[in-house]
Amino acid sequence: MVNRTIILATLEATYWKVKLSLDEIKENRPDRTDLINSMENTLTDLFEIRNFVHKDEEFINNLSRSLSETKLENLKLKSKCYELESKLNNLVNSVEL
Repeated sequence: MVNRTIILATLEATYWKVKLSLDEIKENRPDRTDLINSMENTLTDLFEIRNFVHKDEEFINNLSRSLSETKLENLKLKSKCYELESKLNNLVNSVEL
């Protein structure tokens, strides 16, 4: 999970570095349309990647919650099985006597 946090932070920082640089170039060198267009495309790509990663993160969190709920249900069912096995063994033992 730490690696994922670092990746998200790096992606966010990169997005804002490009955004701030683009704003500065637009203000100081508006004639550099080649650079401006390229950076705008990069910014769009970074924005789309950022959105995808955030949606992916949400999906993973939902899966994690679901897995935890499933594990809990599994433990409850195992406990119930042990309880029923014990009752069955007691019944079998009482019938054998």
